[in-house]
Amino acid sequence: MSEPNKVLLIEPDPDLAKEYLALLDSWGLGAARVGNHLQGLSCMEDGSFDAVLVSMEPGGIEGSEFCKLVRNREKMRNKAYTGLILLGENRHLETIVSRCSGADDFLIKPFLQAEMKWRILNCLDKVGQLRQLRDYLRRTPEDNRFDTSRLHLFLKQIVKREMRKSSRFSILLMELKGFELAELGYGPVTVLNLEEHLLDHLGGFLRSDDQIGKLGKGRYCVLASDLQSSGLKRLKDRVEKGLSVSLGQEYAYLDLELRLQGLTVALGFDFSTDLEIPVSALVEWLLKWADGQIEVKGLEPVQLTKDGLCPA
Repeated sequence: MSEPNKVLLIEPDPDLAKEYLALLDSWGLGAARVGNHLQGLSCMEDGSFDAVLVSMEPGGIEGSEFCKLVRNREKMRNKAYTGLILLGENRHLETIVSRCSGADDFLIKPFLQAEMKWRILNCLDKVGQLRQLRDYLRRTPEDNRFDTSRLHLFLKQIVKREMRKSSRFSILLMELKGFELAELGYGPVTVLNLEEHLLDHLGGFLRSDDQIGKLGKGRYCVLASDLQSSGLKRLKDRVEKGLSVSLGQEYAYLDLELRLQGLTVALGFDFSTDLEIPVSALVEWLLKWADGQIEVKGLEPVQLTKDGLCPA
C-alpha cells in the first residue's frame, strides 16, 4: 500500500487548525500543523511535504512571501516541487491575485468542505505530474544500466514489482561471439568503445523502464519487467535487426557474431518467501551463463523458485 500524501498546515488559529486537521485526516491525507510561517519553513527543512496550506495571516512573514521563499528554495537547492494553497479572507483577495507568489491555488473563507477537498486533491495531482516530469528530465541513460555489483539490486526491484502485479518478467541474453579474440587483436580500448556503442544503440530499442547490464566479457542482458513471451520475441527481433546492422557497418572488421537468447520468468513463490534466496539464485545462474557454464537455446519459459530456475 502506498503512503498517503503529506500535507503541512500553517494556521495560527488553534480552533480552525483542529477543524482542518480532522478534515485532512478523514480524506486519507497525512497532516501536520505549525502555528506560523517561519515554523513552516523549518518544518519543511526537516521533512518533505506534497502540499502546504498557507494562511495569509502574518506569522513572522505573510503568506505570499512564504510562497516566494519556498519557490526560491526549490530553484536554488534543486528541491522537489511542493504544492502551495493560500488560505485567506476577502480582504486578502487583492493581495493574492496581484502578487506573483508562486502559489498553485487559493481558498477564500468561508468555503465549502467539498471545495477545499477538490482544490487540495487537484493540487496534489498537479504535484505528482510535475515531479514525474522532473524525474524523467533528470534521468540519464546510466540510470538504467547495471554491472554485476548492482545486478542483485536491480533483479530484486523487478521481482518485488512482479509479485505485486502477479506478472512475469523477461531477460534478454546477448552474446558477442568472438569478443575475446577482438580484444586480443585490436586492444581493450577498441572493445570498450564497441561496448559503449552497443549499449547506447541498444537503448533505442528498449522501453524506458528496461534495464541494461554487462555480465561478463562480451555478455550482456536486458531486464524487462512485465513482459510476456510474445513481447520478448518482439524485443529480440528489434534488437537483432538493429544491432546486426550497426555491428555490420561500423565494427565489421572485428568479425563478431551477435547471439540472442532469452527467458520469460514466472514466480513460483508467495509473499512470505525471503526474496534474498531466489534472487541470489537467479544472480548465480546469470553469472554462470556469462561465464559460459550454462547454455540457453532460443527463448525459454522458466519458473523462479526459492531453489533457483527450473522449466516452466
